[in-house]
Amino acid sequence: MTDQPSTQANPPRRRRWIGFVLLISLSLNLLVAGFFIAHKLRPEKYRRITGPGYTQLIPRKFFFDVSADRRTELVEAMRDHRKLFRGHRRELRDAARRVADALEAEPFDQAALDAALQGFRGKSVVLIDEGGRIGASFFAMLTDEERKQLGNRIRQKTQSRRKQKRKQGE
Repeated sequence: MTDQPSTQANPPRRRRWIGFVLLISLSLNLLVAGFFIAHKLRPEKYRRITGPGYTQLIPRKFFFDVSADRRTELVEAMRDHRKLFRGHRRELRDAARRVADALEAEPFDQAALDAALQGFRGKSVVLIDEGGRIGASFFAMLTDEERKQLGNRIRQKTQSRRKQKRKQGE
């Protein structure tokens, strides 16, 4: 036997952190892909109907009361108005920012605040009027039974939670 060092030297240490970073990257990519696939595969009844403009007159739960085919038809009718509502909500957010700007202004100007508030009220009225007009056209599409179901859902939506719990207990 010779006293020579072993020819089997330990393999050079690779940078383990690269493997760790690649593993993290792969995990995040799979997570994003999973969210995307889940969004595309979820049933139509769980998809977003529209923004908050409809929630008082057309509660989301109403769409669970109708058949799947009818739900698709009604939801598509509502989606036609989505761009219009987005524009109105954007204008309302801009008006709210002008109110915030007037409140933070130095020196404070009451007239500027009053003008910003007036603009906010005007944009709010436009949004509400548009929602009422769209609601009226939506209601005209409903059958008699669907109108009754919708009336019941609106009543449930407008009751306090305490009253709803009391009714469920009876």
